[in-house]
Amino acid sequence: MFVDLDADLRLVRKIRRKCVQGDFPLDVLLRNYTEARRDAFLCHIEPLRDQCALVVDGARPADENAAVIWAARAGISGFRAM
Repeated sequence: MFVDLDADLRLVRKIRRKCVQGDFPLDVLLRNYTEARRDAFLCHIEPLRDQCALVVDGARPADENAAVIWAARAGISGFRAM
């Protein structure tokens, strides 16, 4: 399964989770993102999207995605709930 979400929304969610709700320094997070994380995602994670049996829209509400996942679970060979 691949959760597809635009890069800007991924970054906003990470900032909220790690810097606003947590205590991670924003400048460190942004530097890591621009110097390594963005390129690593594009090189190692994004190419896996086309190999996944199920792709869900990360911008949709979690309960809607959960329904899609559970509905697909029975029909996708090798798909297991974790």
